[in-house]
Amino acid sequence: SRRQRQMCIETDLYKLEQALASAGGVTKAEAYVRYGEGNKLVLQADVWGVSEADTERLKTYVRERCGEALVPEVITVF
Repeated sequence: SRRQRQMCIETDLYKLEQALASAGGVTKAEAYVRYGEGNKLVLQADVWGVSEADTERLKTYVRERCGEALVPEVITVF
């Protein structure tokens, strides 16, 4: 059902946020899905406490803990 899919997405976003928040140096993490070009859904994460140079390290960290499906296409550093 639609509600079950929504709960699954919310659980996955929470799992992604928790993984990012546990990465060294990250003080805060938020994950969400947004519409990209051509209405394609894009998994994105915003993180605080690290530098732009850390984004590939964070993607690897998430990949190792959560699998490829939860690796954000975009990580924005604040």
